[in-house]
Amino acid sequence: MLAAVQYEIDAGAAEQAHDLLATAESGPLDDLQRARLERLRARLVFSQVRGGDAPRLLLDAANRLAPLDAALARDTLLEATGAAIFAGRLSGGTAERTVAEAARAGPPAPMPPRMVDVLLDGMAGLIIDGHAAGVDGLRRALDAVRREQRAGVAGADGRWLWLAFRVTPEPLAAELWDDDAWHELATGAVGIAREAGALAVLPMALTYEACFRARR
Repeated sequence: MLAAVQYEIDAGAAEQAHDLLATAESGPLDDLQRARLERLRARLVFSQVRGGDAPRLLLDAANRLAPLDAALARDTLLEATGAAIFAGRLSGGTAERTVAEAARAGPPAPMPPRMVDVLLDGMAGLIIDGHAAGVDGLRRALDAVRREQRAGVAGADGRWLWLAFRVTPEPLAAELWDDDAWHELATGAVGIAREAGALAVLPMALTYEACFRARR
């Protein structure tokens, strides 16, 4: 049921996802399943309203997941970071720095780190330490995401879109003045979203591609 909810959110089917969430919530859930449900509810909120409570809800879900599934908690912290950046002043009181500090204090990255971990640590460094101190981490993160996206294009990996896309073409590629990366990530994400049928992400991908073209 939880997997079905995730599928409906990715497909942009908010009403069906809401109904499935209600059904899943009524059943017997262990602590991890309930934390996953909380994460999915936060993702559903973000898919419908880009500002508001989404960053706070994602951060709450990450905190709940931390003692149960460290990797999923870090995934959720990255989503919360992207939601806070995207929402800006409409973030419902959960600012970028709040999320970045939670990421730095949260579960450590595994060894070797995943793309998600490199990106999360790079974004936390940018927000907390500033550009000068965080630039090396940002470059490593951008390179990792570009590699992951190239693999995702071949496999139509919609998961990449949720975990990385909101924080990569903007502000990460633009922060490093890397127009080639910005173009590759924005246009590639449009292709992945279309191939995967990820209608919840496609409007953002098209917007980022349009912003790049307008800037050129």
